[in-house]
Amino acid sequence: MPPSTAQLDSSRTEVVLVGSFKPDEVLPDELAKCEAISRKEAAAAKFKNLLPGQIVEFELEWATVQAVPQRLAVHTTKVPYVRIADLALKIAREASSAALVTMFGINREYRYKFASVEERDKFGIRIAPPLAWGPLGKMIDEDQRGQTSETEQRSGVLSMTMRKMHLKDRESGWLDITVTATGTSVDDAGVSIRANDHYQFNPKLDPEALSPDKHFSSRTFRLLESLTKNFDESIKRSDSFVSGLME
Repeated sequence: MPPSTAQLDSSRTEVVLVGSFKPDEVLPDELAKCEAISRKEAAAAKFKNLLPGQIVEFELEWATVQAVPQRLAVHTTKVPYVRIADLALKIAREASSAALVTMFGINREYRYKFASVEERDKFGIRIAPPLAWGPLGKMIDEDQRGQTSETEQRSGVLSMTMRKMHLKDRESGWLDITVTATGTSVDDAGVSIRANDHYQFNPKLDPEALSPDKHFSSRTFRLLESLTKNFDESIKRSDSFVSGLME
């Protein structure tokens, strides 16, 4: 099979912690107090959303931070990516006194552009052969054989996800790779690929001697330790899987 004609156009890396947070403790000035960011960075931060107790979202020169009561997210397009993991860990461990974490994700997003919509259609056929879909697939296959570069309403796969379970670097979780067409216009011959590397606790690994409230603290500690240990390898794994898909 000939190599893909797609070229990587852009990418983004994100760390998402899910649990319980106090957004007001994630304000730039508060983060500067615990040295999660510098005072210069705090002063230069640009707010995107701010509603006391509900949402704090701001941009730094190298990252965007968003905190709501159930979720903390930090994302960037700039290397070294590990800075967003360090910032998320600093917030959860030091800045946010009430932070409890029940799961987290190390996510990569990639935007690829193909030389033409025909080349993107060929890629879609490779990862989701229409003829595997019975009568519907036969109809789609006929449509695709008649499509040209001028065909605006195109038949074919729009989105698909593959999931890998049984990963040994976590108590529980999975890795999803999702491919989505970026648009239906003949001028948009692109795909978006998202790698969602999901980690969560396994209650079977809770220490039996702990009281119920202490279990939350134990789970938070274990998950944050897992983020510390696995961030770099998660990025390498996702990049490798996506690169293999696009070859």
